[in-house]
Amino acid sequence: MSSRNSGAAPGSNSSGGAGGTKSNIDLMMQSLNAPDSILEPKIYETIGAYIKEGGQPLLLVNALSNSYVGMPEMCNLMSGWAVEFDIDPIEVMQEVLKEQLMERFDPASVDREFMSGSGTPDWLTVIIQHPFWRSVIYELSEKYQKCDLLNFAIQRISDAGHQGEIASVATASTFVKVFSGVLLDSLDKLREEDDVGLLDRLPDLIKICCQNEHTYLYTQVLLFRLMKTDRGLPLKRISKELESGVLEKFNKPPLVPILRMLLAGASSTVASAISAILQSRSPSPGDVMLLHRAYTSNDPPSPFFLRDPDFFEIMLSSIFVPSFKGGIVKQDHKDKYLWLVAYAASVQEKQDMTMDTSEVQPTFEALCALEDTLSKRTAGTDLTPILRNLLIAIETPVASMALMYWIQFVIRETSYIETYFRSHEVPLPLLLIEE
Repeated sequence: MSSRNSGAAPGSNSSGGAGGTKSNIDLMMQSLNAPDSILEPKIYETIGAYIKEGGQPLLLVNALSNSYVGMPEMCNLMSGWAVEFDIDPIEVMQEVLKEQLMERFDPASVDREFMSGSGTPDWLTVIIQHPFWRSVIYELSEKYQKCDLLNFAIQRISDAGHQGEIASVATASTFVKVFSGVLLDSLDKLREEDDVGLLDRLPDLIKICCQNEHTYLYTQVLLFRLMKTDRGLPLKRISKELESGVLEKFNKPPLVPILRMLLAGASSTVASAISAILQSRSPSPGDVMLLHRAYTSNDPPSPFFLRDPDFFEIMLSSIFVPSFKGGIVKQDHKDKYLWLVAYAASVQEKQDMTMDTSEVQPTFEALCALEDTLSKRTAGTDLTPILRNLLIAIETPVASMALMYWIQFVIRETSYIETYFRSHEVPLPLLLIEE
């Protein structure tokens, strides 16, 4: 008893040393009271320092015993049960750890702890090699998009060559290098996809490219330049999907036509006319006359601005679909409508910026012949007499498109199929679709 008192007396009588010693003991006691502190790697060093500073052994024992949770033992027990039930224990443990991480993740404290140092944390280099932990990082980054550590991890994952996985991660657009890698990787894969694969991959591409206005602008400029190269026109489909995506996300209708106008280099007059047609979904004679005058001039605008899927649908439907909301087009205006469509579909812009219009007139004549053939038939009449003319028409791609709109009208909006009496024969509209 006297030895303990004599050992304690110097500390209590030394105001300078006692304050420092008591502070150190309190800090170590906080560490010893942490859950499962007895299992910490440096626990022996902490115990030695605590005794050396004059800490009481009984308090030490109480802290270590009261703080013991036994998490490792519980994990081992759960792993044993998983093996007994023929379940992969690693998957079980991963899901438990993921659940705990998603529940307890604190982005502010994480950034303070790990982003204050220099270089990549060693543990991060290890975990990004495993698909499971990369998926956890993606999920956390969706929830905490402003966390510096998670954004840093996304960049490291991209550097490691996993751009394909990041396409669906919103924070991939945070870094230009990461975004560029993901975008180019996605476009490279989309080149080889069929329609089904394209529909599967497009949502992820739209998500990342339409994350911000600047990523949308960057992507559309890149697509426009690629479309000007050989075999680049199919990228127009992706560009249109991005337009729909950005309209859905930001609800800024002027952004799409203005950017399209700037990229195409069209005059404000031409751009306004085409934008009016696309936004109203119905071509007015005035806009059509204005465009026809511009594209038949000695210095016509680029055909790029006309080559919009919606433009083709609106213009062809106005001529070939009787139920089109814009009403029946006057006969003296039809030629101008069909000429614009023929020009957009067949003119070729050469590298020296000159136009090859040699296919415009044959295409225009094919459209006119098809319109003349269909205008003389009502939807419910026999199509056999005009079958030869229709088969000739579908040899011209844009005329084939026009015929598809007409067939769609016949099948969906008339009683042609319902009243078809030759039950042993396939109706001609369906045979034409197959052809």
